[in-house]
Parts: sequence; structure tokens; C-alpha cells
Amino acid sequence: MVTVRRVAACLLVLAAVLAASVCAQERYPSRPITLIVPMSPGGGTDLVARAFVEGMKKHLDQGFAVENVAGAGSAIGTSKLHDGKPDGYTVGMVGGFLVSTSLLGAAKFPATDLTHIARVSQETFVLSVKADAPWKSLGEFIEASQKELGKVTLGTAGSGALTHLAAEALNQKTGARGRDRQGEPGPGLAGLPRQEWTHPGVPDGA
Repeated sequence: MVTVRRVAACLLVLAAVLAASVCAQERYPSRPITLIVPMSPGGGTDLVARAFVEGMKKHLDQGFAVENVAGAGSAIGTSKLHDGKPDGYTVGMVGGFLVSTSLLGAAKFPATDLTHIARVSQETFVLSVKADAPWKSLGEFIEASQKELGKVTLGTAGSGALTHLAAEALNQKTGARGRDRQGEPGPGLAGLPRQEWTHPGVPDGA
């Protein structure tokens, strides 16, 4: 099984710094905090977010309300985070895709508009195929992909997402070429057709 290190660890980011006047007026947090997850439910980013929320229950009187806002390689969700009211009650779970979607123009704001406050996860990408796939090694897979350009399908989180960049990096280094099927959530792995591969994220130590 081949692993590709993530370009950036998953980060929790604030939509804006909490205003000092708000801190003076009320105890923070006085109500649940919205945690925007810019990926589909059940995927790696979502699982990390929900584990974080569970762990924070013993530290906060008020909990988090997870809101999945998927699409455009995370740009839709991160844009909602960016445009949210800067009152300290909207945070988001993001990773390297924050930078890539900004550079590609999918997100209409620079990544520096958001403030990183904590690293909550570091993950590894793995190249996965179904157990009954005809390839028994990376070499066999690459050889088949080179011979059948565009016929082997692959699953990524969307254009500009780190899974997409990792897949394209493999294509460039090997001359393979897969047919990209973007936007598929993590649970979709169970339904992979015979000739399909993907780059899911696996938390280090799992």
C-alpha cells in the first residue's frame, strides 16, 4: 500500500478573531459554536471534526454544531466560513485544500484571510483498490493504467483537494492516467467498481 504525506495537516481555523468587547460582555462561549466541515459526511475531514467535537465536550459548557458544507473541493464550505459573522461562534475544519482552492480561484479570497489556531490532525494518504481488483502490486496497477489511459477511474474529494493533487502527482511521475470521478464522499469506497482506485486520508497512528 503506497502512502503520500499530506501537504498540510488538518487545521481548525477561526472565521475572525473574537472582538474584545464581546469577551467583556459575556462568558464565552454562551451558545453552541458552529463548526463548518467543508467536506461530505463520513469522509476523513468529517471524522476528524467529530472526534474533535467529542473530545471538547469536557472542556466547554457549550458544544459544537457540526455543519457539513461540501462542494468545489471544499471552496463552498470555506467560503461560508470566510463570510460568516465575525463573532467567534463560527469556526471551520480545513487543511491544505484551503490554499489550493484559493490559488485555483475556486475560493474567492486569499487563504491568509483565515487565522489558524490549532492543529488537530495529521494524516497520510493511501492508494486503495478493492480486494478483488486485478492488481496485486503498485507496479501492476501503474502498468495497467499506462496501457489503458483514461479507463481506470479514480475517486477524489474534488478539483484542488489534496486527494486530487496526490493523484495527479502520481500520474505525472508514472505516466499513468486515470479518469477522475470527483466529489465522492468517504463511504463511497464501499461501492468502488472493479477498476477504480482512490486516495483516502488515514489519521496517523490508525
